[in-house]
Amino acid sequence: MPERVDGPGPWNHVNREIARFLRHWLTPQGVKSRLVELGCAHSIWLPYFVQLGHTITGVDYSELGCDLTRKDLSQTGTAGRVILADFFNPPSDLIGQFDALFSNGVVEHFDDTRACIEAFGRFLAPRGRMVTIIPNMTGVPGFLQKQLNRPVYDKHVPLDSIQLRQAHVGAGLEVLDAGYLISTNFGVLNLTGLSTTNLSWAAKRLLLAALARVSLLGWLAEPRLRPVQSWAGYVYCVAELPDQTRSSS
Repeated sequence: MPERVDGPGPWNHVNREIARFLRHWLTPQGVKSRLVELGCAHSIWLPYFVQLGHTITGVDYSELGCDLTRKDLSQTGTAGRVILADFFNPPSDLIGQFDALFSNGVVEHFDDTRACIEAFGRFLAPRGRMVTIIPNMTGVPGFLQKQLNRPVYDKHVPLDSIQLRQAHVGAGLEVLDAGYLISTNFGVLNLTGLSTTNLSWAAKRLLLAALARVSLLGWLAEPRLRPVQSWAGYVYCVAELPDQTRSSS
């Protein structure tokens, strides 16, 4: 079964905090809202958005990713569309159709962040709201990722909250908020692609296990800790598409 975002236990702290953040920014006001998640492969969030009151659409460029998402929705009994499409050249019937847009760990993989956000903005209806979340590769998490697995680090464009905000502004969106999420989360560190047959990999696994416990201690103090660039697990930006953007285009 897909992972529950509201599951109990200390190790699900990150999902619960992100769910709380999304509930604040993406709970529909009044009528049912149309939400699209871009980069939806194997997403745990689409069923949660239905709980909030949205009708959902998932879009991914990977056929396997779309198949996994359809399977997850079926297993949770969640109604929604999943569409195989290129974010930069989507079907015309998706343009300007959504009241809310969510992406998690997507835009940082494109060299031109502004152009990526601008492409995403084409999916929004006037006053549609976009929530962008990316892993924090600019502080300690990014430094450790670079040391532990440089190829994975190199697949990301390191962005702080100011740069992420500027990309949204440059794409013609009105930024409502930008900052950092989760006091620390070394769970974002990734050893994928490394050989598992040498002592170096074993040492890195042990280090990640120790860092996970450091994160756990930080989460216990989360209500008293303000996430900062140096340690935070994620960077976010919340923005809206102005009415005049559509009317003047």
